[in-house]
Amino acid sequence: MSNCSCQFQGLIIIALFSYRWILVQCAHISVRSNSKINEFYSKIAKRRSDNKAVVAVARKLVKIIYAVLSSRNPSLYGDKIKTEKRSNG
Repeated sequence: MSNCSCQFQGLIIIALFSYRWILVQCAHISVRSNSKINEFYSKIAKRRSDNKAVVAVARKLVKIIYAVLSSRNPSLYGDKIKTEKRSNG
């Protein structure tokens, strides 16, 4: 009898690659649109390469997404007034 994790391992790797690509694309957008993320990116890009800085931003985005989803508080990161307007209106 085969192990279930062995049967689906290839699909998981493909799925993770897709998520990684999406996160890197989101990181590029975030660097341009969010001043806090841009400062974080600039600080790392000075010490390391631009590619490593983008991956660090992608990781930071994952941490932000996890924090928002686990606390169920959309105003945890970002402008609280804009978030309240979106959720109420």
